[in-house]
Amino acid sequence: MCDLPAVARNDRQVFRYLVDFGGGERDVVSLLEPDWVFQHGLHPEAVMAVVREGADPDALAPVDVQENGPFLGSNAAVPTHRGHI
Repeated sequence: MCDLPAVARNDRQVFRYLVDFGGGERDVVSLLEPDWVFQHGLHPEAVMAVVREGADPDALAPVDVQENGPFLGSNAAVPTHRGHI
């Protein structure tokens, strides 16, 4: 697993990694920072999307990524608002 250049979107960095979850190496994106990933690993639920083969790594567009179902499912219970009621 190695980190590739990060992409900043809305003051939030998105990091690219080359991983093999058992089906061959894939280029993926995650919000987890490289130091944390290298210490703890990158679980499929932490992968936001898989990058399409042949996509330009320096200019990713929405058509270049496929949403990751396990990531979407793991966020189903994440609150959308913090604060006092």
